[in-house]
Amino acid sequence: MIEQVKGLLNAKDLSGKRGGVFEQFINELEELDYVPKWRVMLAADYGVAQLRERVFIVATKKPNGFQFPNPTHSKPSETMTLFNLPSYVTVGEVLDGLDEPVLKTDVSV
Repeated sequence: MIEQVKGLLNAKDLSGKRGGVFEQFINELEELDYVPKWRVMLAADYGVAQLRERVFIVATKKPNGFQFPNPTHSKPSETMTLFNLPSYVTVGEVLDGLDEPVLKTDVSV
């Protein structure tokens, strides 16, 4: 499993071909008899308090029954549907209930 910035999809290879690095990487996995599956996923769709897209690549040996998970959260504007998911988690919700930070005066390096 590999998780990387979305820019990997457009990275130029040595010849300057846009997306060439990703294409070469996928081809090399296949040459090693792996079945790569990839998807761009938004962290907020899975309960992380970040609107960050990342590329996930999962490569397994044949046969490959791997499936990416369905989102567990959705935009607040989409929570009023028939099969609604919880709204995106906010940083405030993540921090709520944490103790106050404690200043350490004796810091050993």
